[in-house]
Amino acid sequence: MTQKAFFAGARSYIQANRMHELFNATDSDVDIRDFNHYFTTPQGIYFALWYALLYNVLEFLRDQEAIPKPVAADVKSIFHPLRRFRNVIFHTPPKYFDERFNVILNKNAFGTIVKIHLAL
Repeated sequence: MTQKAFFAGARSYIQANRMHELFNATDSDVDIRDFNHYFTTPQGIYFALWYALLYNVLEFLRDQEAIPKPVAADVKSIFHPLRRFRNVIFHTPPKYFDERFNVILNKNAFGTIVKIHLAL
């Protein structure tokens, strides 16, 4: 990996990590299963941005063939659903509630996402 590529990836990781920190520091009285409300709360916004930005980091690492081996299988299992979730965050969906929210949330992926995030 070139130095320029490394710094580009590091910047993306710093952004994802900051959203993770803000997510952890923010409480919400709204249950995550209440999609219509949760993703408009500060915690829900940080959650969505953390996942979406983490996908960008994973895509970069995959393209650089630099996925950490201890989490390679986890990344592979979550990569496609996380991409779909990222797309619904960064591209306005045609309807308010989009099934792509459900895909990543129904996989009970939180533990896997945290494991991957901490391994980077």
